[in-house]
Amino acid sequence: MKRTLLVVAATAAVLALPATASAFSGVAVAKDQARHSVVVAARDGLVRTVRAPGRLGSIRLGHGLSYSARRLSDGTFRATSIHSTGVARRAVLRGVVVRNEARRHRVLLTAGGSVFSVRAPARGFASSHGPRAGDRVEARVKISAGGLSATSLTTLGHDSTLELEGIFLSATADTLRLAVEHRGEVFVAIPAGFQLPQLQPGDEVELIVTADAAGAFTLVSVQTDDENDNDHEGIGEDHGRVEVHGAITQLGGGTITVQANGASPVVCAVPAGVDLSGFKVTDRVELKCADVNGTLTLVRLKQDDEGDDDGGDGGDR
Repeated sequence: MKRTLLVVAATAAVLALPATASAFSGVAVAKDQARHSVVVAARDGLVRTVRAPGRLGSIRLGHGLSYSARRLSDGTFRATSIHSTGVARRAVLRGVVVRNEARRHRVLLTAGGSVFSVRAPARGFASSHGPRAGDRVEARVKISAGGLSATSLTTLGHDSTLELEGIFLSATADTLRLAVEHRGEVFVAIPAGFQLPQLQPGDEVELIVTADAAGAFTLVSVQTDDENDNDHEGIGEDHGRVEVHGAITQLGGGTITVQANGASPVVCAVPAGVDLSGFKVTDRVELKCADVNGTLTLVRLKQDDEGDDDGGDGGDR
C-alpha cells in the first residue's frame, strides 16, 4: 500500500501534477550544448530546461518552440518532440539571482534547473544597489543572437534555497568551486561532516544551496548531471523546496536522510509530533523539505513510484 505523509504546517501546498509527457510552448532564451539542452520561457515567465539531444542544431535564441516532454527527477525535462513555431524578439522570465556582476553589467539567474546571464545597461539594475543572491525576480528581456538584454527587472521576493548547475572545478575541506555561465565562478561553503559524492574536475553537476542575507552560499546537496535519468532518482529544487527521489538511509533521532544514486545524502529535520512509523530504511521515497528558520525541515514524504503521476508540470498555465 502506498504511504504518503504531508506535513500540514508547510507554508504552501504541494501540487500533484502529471509526470507523463505533456505539451508545452515558449521561447528559447538560452542553450547549453554540453547538456544537450535549451532553456525555454513560457508566456507566464515560467522557465524550463528541456533536454533535446540531437535536436539543438536547428534551434536559435528567440525561436518560438512547441514541444512535448516528461519531467525528470532533477526537475528538468526530456523532449519527446520539439519544433519551431516562429521567432520572438522579447520574452518574460522568472528566476532567482545567483550573482549580480555589476562590473560586467550582467546578472546571473537560475531558473528551471539552468544558470544563464542577462545583460543590463551600465546604469541599470546591475549595480551595487541592484538585486542580491536569492532574490526572486521577473525580467523582461530583448532577445538577440548574442543573448538576453533586460529592459526591466522586478524583485518579487526572496528564496533562501536555490539550484545551481555548472562545472565542478575543485573542493577543499570547506569550499566547493563551481564554474557557471561564461567564465562565472561561484564559491559554495561545505558544512562540516558533509559527504561529497565522487567528483572529478570538469564534471557537470547540479547543486542545491542556501543563500544567507549577504548572498553567501552553503551546500545542501550535490549530484552529477544525468540527462538520461534511467534510475528515476535525483535531487531538484521545487518552488524553494528541496525535492529528493531516492532511498531512506537513516531514520530516527528527529531526522530523516534520503540519498539518490550519484548524489550526496540529504538530511531533513522531522517536526515534533510527525509519525514516520509507516516508513523504514531502504524505502524508495520522494522527499520534500523546506528551509525553516535556517533548518532544512520535512514538508512531505511519500513512497516513490516511478510510474506515479506526481511530480510533473501539467502544461503551461
